[in-house]
Amino acid sequence: HAFQSFEQHKLWSERVVEEFCQQGDKELLEGYTPAGLFDRKSLSPVSMAKNQAAFLDIIVIPLFELMAELLPATTPMLEQIRTNSSCWKNQASLRSSSNAASTLKSST
Repeated sequence: HAFQSFEQHKLWSERVVEEFCQQGDKELLEGYTPAGLFDRKSLSPVSMAKNQAAFLDIIVIPLFELMAELLPATTPMLEQIRTNSSCWKNQASLRSSSNAASTLKSST
């Protein structure tokens, strides 16, 4: 789904994160400490956006860069993945800024 429109990509990403959190919930019930991506309590909209951008940048984009070299017809997919990564980074930045602004207002 990484090469779908951002709206579709975001929906699928949220579904995957929810599945991870359900796994983390089960681990908690069994007495284990879930890893960060599986721990519902440690996730925020900012961390989700940062995690998604990092996954695209580190795993998906390099894979599709190679694929676009071998199969040039996949170049539009690569471009959409880059766009999606930028969208996640923008969301993380906007949400971080809005959180900082809320913190400043509440402390005054």
